[in-house]
Amino acid sequence: MNTFDIDKQTLADLNIFEAYGVNKSIFSLFNFTSTIKGNDKLIEIFKSATTDIKILNERQELIKYLSNYSGALNFDRTNMDFVESYLLQNSKIKSYSRISALTKAANYFFYPNQAYYLKEKGVGEIVFLLKKLAEMFAGLSDEVKPALVKAFDEVICTLFKHQLVKEVVERSESKITIFELEQLDLILRGIELKTVKLFLDLTYQVDAYFAVVKAARKYNFTLPHLNLKERNLIIKGVFHPFLNQPTRMILNLKWKRTYAFLQEVIWLGNRPF
Repeated sequence: MNTFDIDKQTLADLNIFEAYGVNKSIFSLFNFTSTIKGNDKLIEIFKSATTDIKILNERQELIKYLSNYSGALNFDRTNMDFVESYLLQNSKIKSYSRISALTKAANYFFYPNQAYYLKEKGVGEIVFLLKKLAEMFAGLSDEVKPALVKAFDEVICTLFKHQLVKEVVERSESKITIFELEQLDLILRGIELKTVKLFLDLTYQVDAYFAVVKAARKYNFTLPHLNLKERNLIIKGVFHPFLNQPTRMILNLKWKRTYAFLQEVIWLGNRPF
């Protein structure tokens, strides 16, 4: 059995998610996401509890991998919204011409409009994100890459088949000319739209998992040791983070049954009852 259920009362008692009238939750300890959809991804992780060793290992490998990145990783929520709005535009160019690019730029100069502004912001932010994540992953180990990083490499490989994308992402100059803008618009919002959407999904996943890294750094959390041979849960020094001066305990659950009850230990003096 790879999934397990937790009743609503237990979820409420453990403060996994925020409840009405309660400002603290376990989720809030890890919620260092920068974007709305990154937050959604983190919620999805918390809600998709599993005992599937493959999934658990994949999550741990990614968290370990990202924890080796010493730099700051913060995505601009407003700029990410620009990207989403840019990709949702209905009007799409079917071909590119320098005359058309020049005409659109001239019209925007004299008569500013939202569509062109979104195009500038959207294309610019996508290029920035590609640069940022490419630089980040390039500085990490190539020996063992998590599945998410391999998926990112495939996205880069697909987009870099377009020489202009490769040139713009790899150069140090951030300015995009009016002609490059139209060409990139055709590629990113037309030819490679599915690839760009996949890239954004990967970006939101990175945002979610790096939030866990930030929480680990702040609260000195460690990852568990997974054992394929035994179906036990052993936690040493477990405590509820929202209790004042909580008692640290050892939690040991043996999976001989398909259910388990967790009960609070009541301390009287120095003896547990």
